[in-house]
Amino acid sequence: MEEFIGKVDCILKGEEPQIGIESTVVDFISKPPILLRPGFIDKNDLSEILPDLQEMKSLDKNSYTTPISPGLKYRHYSPNCKVIFKNSLKGIPKEFAQIGFHFESNSVYQVLVSSNKEYMKEIYSFFVECDRRGITEAWCEIPKEEKWKEVLINRISKAASK
Repeated sequence: MEEFIGKVDCILKGEEPQIGIESTVVDFISKPPILLRPGFIDKNDLSEILPDLQEMKSLDKNSYTTPISPGLKYRHYSPNCKVIFKNSLKGIPKEFAQIGFHFESNSVYQVLVSSNKEYMKEIYSFFVECDRRGITEAWCEIPKEEKWKEVLINRISKAASK
């Protein structure tokens, strides 16, 4: 919530989120519909009811002169620290943070997750805590080959881009 101080008049705090990465954005104006941003409801889920659903490729992004959704228009939370994607979290210097499924070394801040679903729930609070602690690098293990891998890659890649 710290990122909203001075930007909004009031924040209503509800329960802790159960999902983390939630919003899925689909363009239904286009025919066939286009998945603009994957979320908890991913392409496989949507394909069951939208068999002609297409994914937006990087070249397609240029066809939208103005974002058609607030979820695409505004930059979502991105940590101040450098975000690094790794296949393995081996050899991480102690002063950096890490989130992933296996740790081979201790670091000043680490979040162990057991599934991509848990990873989705923890990723943004991990980034916020890295900023709160003044950590300069956050190392993120590549998600598992299971549901929500592409969703996590999408959000972590966006957080890594400055």
